Amino acid sequence: MASRSSLVTLRTAIRSRAAVAAPASRALRTSTALRAGNPSVPEASKAPFSEPVGINPADKLAPLNSPLHEYGQYLTTCLPKYVQQFSVYKDELTLYIPPQAVVPVMTFLRDHTQCQYKAVMDITAVDYPTRQNRFEVGPSYSLKGLS
Repeated sequence: MASRSSLVTLRTAIRSRAAVAAPASRALRTSTALRAGNPSVPEASKAPFSEPVGINPADKLAPLNSPLHEYGQYLTTCLPKYVQQFSVYKDELTLYIPPQAVVPVMTFLRDHTQCQYKAVMDITAVDYPTRQNRFEVGPSYSLKGLS
């Protein structure tokens, strides 16, 4: 008996869906037929003004990032033992190096003719009060070049 009642509810649900869908599809056909047969029915209206199309920021910055990517790749090939990876974000090149590579990489960046970084602008440090060695110096070094 339970299976018969579930079939009856299933049939009524299908019929009610068909009854709801039929008027919508008829209305769509009717409005399309009216538009095709009656030239006085206006087409969709157009905007009274056109908005200017802007420049995509990614396209605008693409030529600026290209030399930085090439330079990062150059530094990676010059120092494959020390440079783990590099990234470019907002016109800023970042080299990721291990702590034991700070002195050789900084020396290379200072002395190499293609680099010529002459000043260290920032050195950051982090204080971890719970550790035995509280201070971690140098998660970030900012350098200033000649150009």
